[in-house]
Amino acid sequence: MSTVDKMLIKGIRSFDPENKHVITFFKPLTLLVGPNGAGKTTIIECLKLSCTGELPPNARSGPQFHP
Repeated sequence: MSTVDKMLIKGIRSFDPENKHVITFFKPLTLLVGPNGAGKTTIIECLKLSCTGELPPNARSGPQFHP
């Protein structure tokens, strides 16, 4: 089985396009916690995109999320 150890996010929604944000995932579990607008859902959507190639709902019609 494949696993994701790290993911780099840059320039998507609340993640600054000028800075690289590296999220490290830990075994057996990684919890994502933070206030509203911190980027928790964006991280999940980036994981989905990287694993399945599926964009989030309405991503094709808006400029916020580009593959």
